[in-house]
Amino acid sequence: MFDSTLNPLWQRYILAVQEEVKPALGCTEPISLALAAAVAAAELEGPVERVEAWFRQI
Repeated sequence: MFDSTLNPLWQRYILAVQEEVKPALGCTEPISLALAAAVAAAELEGPVERVEAWFRQI
């Protein structure tokens, strides 16, 4: 079984989430997709040609 307390990278990830994520009300899904796309695009070597996203309303 995975023990997250032993993985320093996992602890860095948790710390980053705790520092950067703030509570929000309203329609946050579009900005979440935009942020994810921007971060992914920054890692690519060429231009982004297409972004597809799906969501399930619950």
